[in-house]
Amino acid sequence: MSWQDLKSQGGAVFGEAQRQGICPKESQAKYDQAKDLYEKAIKALSKDKKLDKAQRAKEEGTLRSNLSGTLAFQKEYKQSADEAKKSAKLRPNWWKPYSRQAYALLEMAKKDSQRKTFQAALETYEKARELAVTSTSDSPAKPAEITNMDKYMDQCRKGLAACEGGQQLAVSKQPRSYVTFYVSIIFKYDSTNEYDCILILTGQEVVGSVRSRIRR
Repeated sequence: MSWQDLKSQGGAVFGEAQRQGICPKESQAKYDQAKDLYEKAIKALSKDKKLDKAQRAKEEGTLRSNLSGTLAFQKEYKQSADEAKKSAKLRPNWWKPYSRQAYALLEMAKKDSQRKTFQAALETYEKARELAVTSTSDSPAKPAEITNMDKYMDQCRKGLAACEGGQQLAVSKQPRSYVTFYVSIIFKYDSTNEYDCILILTGQEVVGSVRSRIRR
C-alpha cells in the first residue's frame, strides 16, 4: 500500500475516533489504528524515490504532525511533543507542529507543575501563533484555531503564575513543630463510693496530670 493511501486511511480513522457519540473504548482503539497507519505511512514515504527533498520534507512533516496529534489524544504527551518537534524541523514555517508540541508540553506541565515546562509551552504557542497569522506562513491557521491557541496560552500563563505563587509561599512559610498529646483516663474506686478521675497528658514524657473527685 502506498504512503498516500496509508495517510488517507489514517486521517479517516482519526476522524472516526472523534465522531460524536463514540464510546471511549472504541475511540481509543481507533486512535491506536490511526497511529499504526501514520507510522506505516512514514516508513512507506521514506522508500518513495519519486519525491525530491523538498516534497519529501513537506509530506513527512505533515505525517509526523498528524502522528503527534494522534499521540496527544492517547495521552502520550512526551511522544507527541517529540513527533511535533520533528515535524517542525521538516516544515519550520508551518504553525501546526509548534501548536501540537506546545499542547503536549502544556499537558506535561499540568502533571509535573514545573515552571520551565509551562514556560516552554507558552513560548512554543507564541511561535505557533506568530506563524499562524503571517502572510508568509506555510498554510495559515483558521480563526477558530487561533482562538484555541489563545485559550491554551492563557492556561500556560495561569500555570506560570501558580508556580511562581507556590515558590513565594514556600519561601515565606515558617517551619512549625507539633507535639502530640495522649490522654489516659484512670478510674479508681474507694470505699466512700467516690472515685478518682486521673487525666494524664503525655507527649515524649509525662507533662502533667489532673485529679478530680467525681461522685458515682
